[in-house]
Order: sequence, then C-alpha cells, then structure tokens
Amino acid sequence: MTVKLMQYKAGRNTCREKEGIMEYTNQEIDEEYMQLLNKDNLQTVLQWTLADLETWASNDSVDEKVQGFAFMLLEAVRYQMKKQIDVLNKDEEQ
Repeated sequence: MTVKLMQYKAGRNTCREKEGIMEYTNQEIDEEYMQLLNKDNLQTVLQWTLADLETWASNDSVDEKVQGFAFMLLEAVRYQMKKQIDVLNKDEEQ
C-alpha cells in the first residue's frame, strides 16, 4: 500500500488531486492517517511518542521550559489513556 503523505502547516493544507485542489486541516490529516494505521501500528506510534516525551521530560541538558512542556504532554497522554481504560472498565461492569 502506498500512502500519499500530506504536509502539515498552520491553517489549512492543500493537496492536489485529480478533482482539483483539496484543503485539509491538520486534524483532518491526523484522522486520515489514523484510519490508515492498524492497531499494532497505532500502539507503536504511541510507544514512540511516550518514549520521546519521557526522554525530553527527563533530559537535564535541555531548557527547563522544554522539560516542563514535555512533562505536561506526557502526563496529558497518560491521563487520556487512563481515562479510556476507565471507560472500558465501566462498560465491562454493565
């Protein structure tokens, strides 16, 4: 399978297609890419993201603001995962 990669940028993104110029938001591109990836692929991407955030959050050689921002994002991702686990557990109880 060959996937055409679209470029992310601020605002709307354009992609030339046979029908003309298509416009996408970054969120629409993200959703399209997630639909193309299977469960194992998505888990791998999430593992890479968590590892990267952990590395930046614990790296004392980077600016303290970068460390703090990385830690905040790491905690946000972990919170979202826990929130979804809580939903799954609640659904099993019913």
